[in-house]
Amino acid sequence: MFLAVLLASLSLHVHPSEIDSLLRELDMSIRNRPQYTLKRQEQIDALQRKLRLSHSDQERYDLYRELFGKYRLGSMGGQSARRTCQAHEESPLHSFG
Repeated sequence: MFLAVLLASLSLHVHPSEIDSLLRELDMSIRNRPQYTLKRQEQIDALQRKLRLSHSDQERYDLYRELFGKYRLGSMGGQSARRTCQAHEESPLHSFG
């Protein structure tokens, strides 16, 4: 639905060849979704490793904010979300909370 509205609004302001170009770029992004997902998951895993090694409350806070941003960018599935929740529950900050 959103895509249809987007394409309809684009068609009012964009030349057909530009729309074709945008559609090809969209198709490429959709095809590359697994690579984008893998890259984001690797970034999340790295943040979780840093979180386990963090020493200060400020450092943990900053890492949790960054993790939140990574998850907010796209759904990574239930397993990754559970791992982040587990890391949070195991952190010393969780007991303050």
